[in-house]
Amino acid sequence: MSNFPDNWPDIAWAKLSQADRDRAVAIIRNASWWDTDMVTDVVVGHRRYGHDFIHEEPFAATVDIGDETVKWSWHMSGGMGVRNYLRQEGFTDDQLPTLPELYDGKDVSTWDDFYVQVMEAAAGLRD
Repeated sequence: MSNFPDNWPDIAWAKLSQADRDRAVAIIRNASWWDTDMVTDVVVGHRRYGHDFIHEEPFAATVDIGDETVKWSWHMSGGMGVRNYLRQEGFTDDQLPTLPELYDGKDVSTWDDFYVQVMEAAAGLRD
């Protein structure tokens, strides 16, 4: 990841059209795994850590690797599942806006930069 500004989630969200926001939120809200427990975890995590809640408990996991204990970000596990679910439901990365202002002028579009905001909106934390 480049040196993203602190407000990069808001920059990305602002570039996603209202129609695409509504579409993505509907996909998540209709997912079998989007239940009351998940919504509660998103809301509580967001209140504690802001947009970075996916890097903290209960979303992150502590993993022992040899002599070292590391925190494994949810981005690499459950987050990948959310991104792939959106793709599976027909909302692919190439349908997302590009974010050249975040990627040194390159036209990059990936669910990596949008899925947490969609979860926040599905939980009622974002318009």
